[in-house]
Amino acid sequence: MARDLSVRAGGWYVPVSKRCALTAAAALLVAAAPATSQVITSPYDFVERGIGFYGYGTYIFADRGTIGTGPGSGPAAGVGFAIRVTGPFTFDSRVALFPTSRTVYDRDDAEIPPEQIREDPMVGLVEEGTADLTLLLTDASLRFDITGPRTWNNIQPYALLGLGGAFSVAADHSPEEEIRDDVDLRVRFRTGFTGHVGVGAEWFLGQRHTIRLDARNLFWRLHVPPGFITPARLIDDREWTQAFNLSLGASFRL
Repeated sequence: MARDLSVRAGGWYVPVSKRCALTAAAALLVAAAPATSQVITSPYDFVERGIGFYGYGTYIFADRGTIGTGPGSGPAAGVGFAIRVTGPFTFDSRVALFPTSRTVYDRDDAEIPPEQIREDPMVGLVEEGTADLTLLLTDASLRFDITGPRTWNNIQPYALLGLGGAFSVAADHSPEEEIRDDVDLRVRFRTGFTGHVGVGAEWFLGQRHTIRLDARNLFWRLHVPPGFITPARLIDDREWTQAFNLSLGASFRL
């Protein structure tokens, strides 16, 4: 019959097979000791604070419309509020003051061929100057946080869409005093609804402080006075235009 090989250890004879098993177990214990102290890091961190207030500055690249009677481009500043609703969804609301200006036009009495006006609606209009205009812009958005209620390397990217309003809070009409009375060429910015879509990201400096950067495309409707509308100038008295917004802000989370 086959016999187990053995070695003498301290007066005892230990089979070789058992000695090998003990050696392997000891090696495993030594290898496992440093493994228990290792920490697996993740680029994702949970956002613990779901309510934030922020201030921001923005530059609005405005489309003045076909004949240029709408508000011009310029900087604006405002404040906002955000609260996480559930999961990746956040309610975001802002209000901003937008000091801008608009161009004042009169009509030229010269006889102009209709086909020339059809090619260029600005033909036959004479610039009389500019008028100051200050708008209050408000909006409310449903924001979708792409990484959910967490950050990736301290950054939380998002997309959003929403509705809002534009209100005239101050307007200078003195440049229109020289415009004729027999034709209605006086532009008045009317309160109206706005819509927007956008993308952005929040950079978390900590759980309480973040930096926000976003870009939005704002849609609003301009009202064109009837004096500008002629059989040759084929434009609508209500024209939808776009205003691209690029914003940078800082947030404090509760």
